[in-house]
Amino acid sequence: MASPPTSRERSAGVTARVAEIVRSFFAEQTGELEANEPPPGRGTSALEGAVQAISDSLDRWRSTGGLVRFTQTGGRDRLVAAGVPVELELPVDRLTRLRAAQARVRVGDEVVDEVEIRGPVVRVRAIAREPGIHPVVVDALDRRGHVVAWGQAREAPIVQVITDAPTAAVNAELLLSDPARDLAPLRELALRGWSLVFFDLHPDDRQRQIREALSRHGLPRGAILVHPKSDVEFKTLGIDFHTLFAATRIRRIRADGVPLVLMVTSESEVWATACAADEIASVDLDELAERLRGPGGLDPWVRAAADLRRRFAASPTRRWRLDVLADAPVVSGNRCVVELDNRRARERLFALIERATTSVHLQFYILRPGIFTERLAVRLIRAARAGVAVRLIVDALYSTQGVLGLTNPIADGLGEEPGIEIVASAPISSDRLEVGAFKRRDHRKLIIIDGEVALVGGRNCGDEYYTGFDEVAITDWTPHERVPWLDAHVEVHGPLVSAVQRDFVTTWRASGGPEIADENALFPDLAAVGDVDARLVLHRGLVDTNTLGAYEALVDGADRHVYILNDFPILASLQGGLLRALDRGVRVVILTGSGVARRGDGKMLRGPLARVFFEYMTKHRLEPLIRAGAETYEYATPKLEEIVTRGGVVRPYVHAKVMSVDGEVASVGSANLDVTASYWENEANVVIESAAVVRELEATIERLLATSYRIDLDSSYWRGEARMREITSTLWPETLYS
Repeated sequence: MASPPTSRERSAGVTARVAEIVRSFFAEQTGELEANEPPPGRGTSALEGAVQAISDSLDRWRSTGGLVRFTQTGGRDRLVAAGVPVELELPVDRLTRLRAAQARVRVGDEVVDEVEIRGPVVRVRAIAREPGIHPVVVDALDRRGHVVAWGQAREAPIVQVITDAPTAAVNAELLLSDPARDLAPLRELALRGWSLVFFDLHPDDRQRQIREALSRHGLPRGAILVHPKSDVEFKTLGIDFHTLFAATRIRRIRADGVPLVLMVTSESEVWATACAADEIASVDLDELAERLRGPGGLDPWVRAAADLRRRFAASPTRRWRLDVLADAPVVSGNRCVVELDNRRARERLFALIERATTSVHLQFYILRPGIFTERLAVRLIRAARAGVAVRLIVDALYSTQGVLGLTNPIADGLGEEPGIEIVASAPISSDRLEVGAFKRRDHRKLIIIDGEVALVGGRNCGDEYYTGFDEVAITDWTPHERVPWLDAHVEVHGPLVSAVQRDFVTTWRASGGPEIADENALFPDLAAVGDVDARLVLHRGLVDTNTLGAYEALVDGADRHVYILNDFPILASLQGGLLRALDRGVRVVILTGSGVARRGDGKMLRGPLARVFFEYMTKHRLEPLIRAGAETYEYATPKLEEIVTRGGVVRPYVHAKVMSVDGEVASVGSANLDVTASYWENEANVVIESAAVVRELEATIERLLATSYRIDLDSSYWRGEARMREITSTLWPETLYS
């Protein structure tokens, strides 16, 4: 394949063409043209012909890349280990989209794909095996495959491919803050075979300035990893997320197999905290210089890099990514049962409490009055009177217990019973009011019986979570609040229960709960009771992104299919992961619901206006996935005697938080796929690595899909609400949700 012309060649060609046109014009005026040579312009005046010819020539120059530097948009550098697939998202400017039909993507000298241009971003998957710096260039093609614009390597983002070389991340502030700073230690580190990459957490995108600084300081080109404010996908409400973004980026790099073991920075609490989370050394330039002078000063870091590469090579890809991104060890010897039926969930919970002998621990986000809550309270009081220690944690805000002087009468009533202790997590008082307090909530739902059985899931303490669809009469005028929700939890037996119990006790202490007299008694020896490998993934809001990392690991590791049960606005980064999965041929199936329950014909029942807006916003986030090929369904109940709405079924809200991949691994817990769960609130998920359990779960999901309504973008139902979805996404700012 011919190489694209260089800028010098294009410039020379344009100059020659313009000279020819001008010569022809003056030759015609002086009668020097050959008789058989038609003048430029084909019959027009010589001047008009010359102008048209110059215009055509400049247009051809523009099309073949002469003006690309004025129209080509940049991209983000990537860092990856050799042989690891890298998903590239490359922006395409508006002018190119108007003129071109396809994009040819080159990574270094290799053409990796040609894809149709369908929007402002093209996505391709590449595997680079040669270490080094590889520009990622996009050539624009017309429908016949002819180049209409050559991409320019000089302006292109890069993929930096690393094999076994130990890798150091450099805080870009060292390059930009003081031009006179001596960066000789960095140059020496590169000469000793280390790979250098450059981090920048400044709110502005400073890639160009950093590239210029690298050249000025004589440092090798490396991936520049930026996180400008334009890339932040939610409103931070004045909270400093730098540490969290830094730690998350470091984990993603290591999950790709890059032996990143060292951070070179100035004194910075942000980087020290981010690095400590993953046992990465953090040094300043002076300490690095001292290490370089001493014999064997780099050896511990070199050994750490070799160890990381060894573990990466020895682990299955999905398991490795879960290890790194979820920060949750695998625990073997468990038995797990996933429950999506509300009635069975209630009956099982009541049976477990009635059989308890030593302790019942419960944690809820919401504690709401209702029939279920009263029946639960009866069983808790009976257990306490039989000598069982009952402890209950509720979120202060969402259970209105300890918020601005308010109390929950159920919590107050239970707390008066001897043997029952209750605490509210993160109370809010009038003298400590700040926006972040309303976002940093504890969203976990945990139940532990005798330290031997644990329930982890999405069910709060309220009727909608524990009432079966066959237990409620539903008519066309039934209010939304009376309709049950589709939800899920996982029941765990075996050694993993101790981790759930430990998390409860930790939260109990942090929330000011009364001292537990014999804490050791809460942790009986738990022998293996099954063959299920599982992890308890805990996310602490504003501290880590563990549940988000687990979801990313599952989606990015999917080979065949991904099932999702959730009804919250999908986080943009997870949406991007699902789009990449679709691009590589993975079947994506989403079972969602309706923020306000709908009748069988799609009309909403009577419900709060805020939930109507929430429904439109959630569906708006799903549309790009549907257009890309995701099979998306609204859950619809089977036909039941007590449901007599138009259409004979109801399409309720889906509160479950379930992701299942390839019939091999699944996550069930409290974390939604949205901004709030990913960053702000405390969450708990169980990741199950068992083909037997996961295939049974997926069979249940397929049965739910069989009665559900598949969303059709061309249907009158979908088109009829298009305007409302668009308006809501504009008028309901991210601040109110994120």
